[in-house]
Amino acid sequence: MNQPLLMGDRIKELRIKRGFTQNQMAEQLEMNSANFSSYERNKSIPPSDRLAKIADILGTSTDYLTCRINESMPLELIIGQQPTFKHDDNLTPVVGNICAGNGLIADSNVEDYVIYPLPKKQKPDYALKVVGNSMINAGINNGDIVFLKKERWAEYNGQIVAVVTNGEEGSLKRMRWSEGSPLIQLIPENPEYEIKEVFPNEIIVCGVYLGHFRPEEV
Repeated sequence: MNQPLLMGDRIKELRIKRGFTQNQMAEQLEMNSANFSSYERNKSIPPSDRLAKIADILGTSTDYLTCRINESMPLELIIGQQPTFKHDDNLTPVVGNICAGNGLIADSNVEDYVIYPLPKKQKPDYALKVVGNSMINAGINNGDIVFLKKERWAEYNGQIVAVVTNGEEGSLKRMRWSEGSPLIQLIPENPEYEIKEVFPNEIIVCGVYLGHFRPEEV
């Protein structure tokens, strides 16, 4: 049985198809060609800003490069991948629960609206309610409201993200990767929970963490 393509395989495949050399790609990305080569060899993983630039150069989407979809069409042609929420400047939609231990991210139906309590920071796209205690050492507890920005990938190594694993589990975890390994680590902030190691094609990033607050108990 053929092994599924990983992120690096897709980058290499499209680079060759577009007629670019590794040196040309590295030059456009303003990086060392050896470091770019490590992406293609699945030895390291680009952060979101560089991944987006690679997708632009290759005329594809980050969804395709991260193996979220199997059609290498531009992102603007992909319909229905992420919900678009309508809300005013003072309110953020709460779209359901996210498990911070093990469980499912709820469907994308707006359940409520909350005022974003951090006005000097970037405005979030949506919020989720935490269920579980796997992120308690990051100060995120059961019942907290977590604010997220819609992103397809982590903006930096070690960022907290909302992530779906293998189409089943939704969780809030730190997302880390290291040079020399094609695996992503999903790291809890509670020693009672295990670190998961997955390939990029096994996860879907739903958003990146912007902040959280604890609702007052009624």
